[in-house]
Amino acid sequence: MHLLEAEVPRSRFLLPLQILLKLRSATLKHSGFFKIVVVALLFGTALLSWNNWKSGLFKGYEIDSKTIANALYNLKSKDGALAAACYTKGNESDAVMFVNRQYNTEPDNVELGIVYAQMLTRQGHLGESKLVLSDIHSKADEQQKQEIAFVMAITCLKATNFDECKYWLAKIPKKSGHYRQAQKLLHQIKPFVTTSAT
Repeated sequence: MHLLEAEVPRSRFLLPLQILLKLRSATLKHSGFFKIVVVALLFGTALLSWNNWKSGLFKGYEIDSKTIANALYNLKSKDGALAAACYTKGNESDAVMFVNRQYNTEPDNVELGIVYAQMLTRQGHLGESKLVLSDIHSKADEQQKQEIAFVMAITCLKATNFDECKYWLAKIPKKSGHYRQAQKLLHQIKPFVTTSAT
């Protein structure tokens, strides 16, 4: 008999040992469940992080309200000035109404169409914005077509249509003022593009 066994009664070792054995068997019995829960939590966290990053793409390419207001002032029309005043005061709905009225009377005004499409995209009227841009594309000069392509790409980005966004970004030439932004965005959307054609 060992010295330790002689000094400590056996019952003192038996109870903790029995508890440890029960805990061990319970843990082993439910270890599959715990592993599933841990994997599900990790997967859920990764998915949320991915979706937040994906939806955050548009934030860096939002159409600036100051840019729109300046473009509205540059239209040099009564409705453009009224729309710009509304827009700078934060009343985007009234501004869109004035620009819509002017666009309906001047559907061949490409600059007006670009600003109108930007306003529609900013408000989330993505289908309408794409229709306006499609209508004015054939009437635009080369520089305006580059601007249309960029606004169309941003509209597609906001709609999470990454394939179409890539298509429009690829149309922006090196000489364009939007070329660097377009290339950066092309790189950022690459994981979400499903087609290889440009």
